[in-house]
Amino acid sequence: MQLHVRHLSPLALAFAALLCCGAAGAVPAAGASAPSGPMQVYQQRGADGRIVLTDRPSPTAVTERSWQLEREDPQDAQRRALEVRREADAVSERVQRRIDAQQRSVENDLERMRLAQRDREFLLARADSDDDGGSVIVVPAPNRRFAGHRFPPGHRPPMRKPPARSSQFSRSTLLESR
Repeated sequence: MQLHVRHLSPLALAFAALLCCGAAGAVPAAGASAPSGPMQVYQQRGADGRIVLTDRPSPTAVTERSWQLEREDPQDAQRRALEVRREADAVSERVQRRIDAQQRSVENDLERMRLAQRDREFLLARADSDDDGGSVIVVPAPNRRFAGHRFPPGHRPPMRKPPARSSQFSRSTLLESR
């Protein structure tokens, strides 16, 4: 088996060598048992500069490294594959539950916004239908003291008191000084 590799780190090359070894040793031919004993993996550089990982070295390529690996027992490989699959399924299930929870949260927020919009439209419709010439004051959220309060026609909410003036400039002082 040969594996062509371009520009990989040494760790990636070792992983590719394991893949090569696993692919060659994990699947025996029909009716034949897997070869026993260690397996030799070669890292060779071809004439075109490509790196090749193989278990059958080419006489025309330059061998840069080699690894000796034990062949994998097919039953152990199958058992590990099942364990990895179970773990991957568990992770997928946790991710899916998280996605579902986020989706429910978004749907709940949308429903709350729809209800608030419906309530606002209801209050505006009620104010329009009960319009007796009075005014309806809608105040932003930070100051809700007079929010939704209906005042009789011609009446306004109390204004803030003006700041206290100094006595030297009061109207009565000015009139007396004339």
